[in-house]
Amino acid sequence: MAQWTSHAEFMLVFENMVGDQDNQIWQTRVWSLRVGENECDKEIVFAGLEPGPWIQWIWSHAQLTKGSVPVELETSSSPIHTDSNITSIEITEVQVSEDDSPAESHDKYLTVVVHFRISGEDATMITDRAAAYQVDIFTISQSAHTAISAGSVQGHFQPRVYEYTSRHNFPVPNVGKYALECIVVVSPPYAIKTTHRGPSIKVIP
Repeated sequence: MAQWTSHAEFMLVFENMVGDQDNQIWQTRVWSLRVGENECDKEIVFAGLEPGPWIQWIWSHAQLTKGSVPVELETSSSPIHTDSNITSIEITEVQVSEDDSPAESHDKYLTVVVHFRISGEDATMITDRAAAYQVDIFTISQSAHTAISAGSVQGHFQPRVYEYTSRHNFPVPNVGKYALECIVVVSPPYAIKTTHRGPSIKVIP
């Protein structure tokens, strides 16, 4: 009788804490485990409890080659805030260009530059405290409706600096039409997030 074998293993934990205003703040921590070894290979933390980002991350790291299952994604291009309405992150521009391939690779590469700003009542406090942020890029197939992680960059805010740029380089995806999805998250205890869909890219033979 054929037996099932583990192809990919992950561990997920929902964590919470009490914020400065006695409000409950949540985050989702995900580990990619080495199959059969119960040892962590990669770790990532997502602000809030929204399943979309960590489902996309797990799917992109599972390295599945057959039987792809479509993932339903948030299609709104307007900011989505998970905690505070008095401070916000806004993605002001997303630029895409073709980049030169590294010397050791024959693949073509894309460069995505994400411009974003933090504003609102607590923006100065958050930047003065050098809070951490994370920028995630996903390519979303318009035919299969699947998302693949194209990169993640982490950084820290600088005191009294409110506009930022994040640069990402990744191989050109397979032939097809794609939409880029950019997500910027401010790490707990602030838990502020925004999602931007676009622009679209078309890869031809």
